[in-house]
Amino acid sequence: MTRPTSIDEVHLNEHVGLVVLRDIRDRAGMGYELFQVFRDAGITLLLISQSPGRKGHADLAVVVLESHLRKMADIQESLEENGVRGGMQIHSDVALINFYGNKEAAGTPGIAAQIFEWFALAGINVVLTAATPQVFSAVIRRHAVDDLLSVLEDYADLTPMVGEV
Repeated sequence: MTRPTSIDEVHLNEHVGLVVLRDIRDRAGMGYELFQVFRDAGITLLLISQSPGRKGHADLAVVVLESHLRKMADIQESLEENGVRGGMQIHSDVALINFYGNKEAAGTPGIAAQIFEWFALAGINVVLTAATPQVFSAVIRRHAVDDLLSVLEDYADLTPMVGEV
């Protein structure tokens, strides 16, 4: 298998954490209020993913720098005051991988299927995904990183840039 011509780069960051905010009131202005709490605490958000709203509530997952996980406990009360009703789950055993497409990526069918094939070959159950036409991001368990790196090098001829990217 060779590299899909629509993927230019892959970046891997093992120094992240996943924070899931549960049961947030789904109303206009809620995002502003929550993201203002993160901003005021100096927490950098690397990825944001929201579940579909249901019965006026939704969940929000954010990927943050590992060094910012300690700050999450400090802002939990502010988050609850701003509509987080179901608490906060922090996962520090994750990694973030981003696949960057070139200008042809937006019009190329099957990129997600190709990426998920690599995850399957590595035996990885993906924790979270988010995508735009040119960037596919996934959160995986940190213990699976070496397996994914082997698959990407052996099957896709891709060598991820590893670090806080």
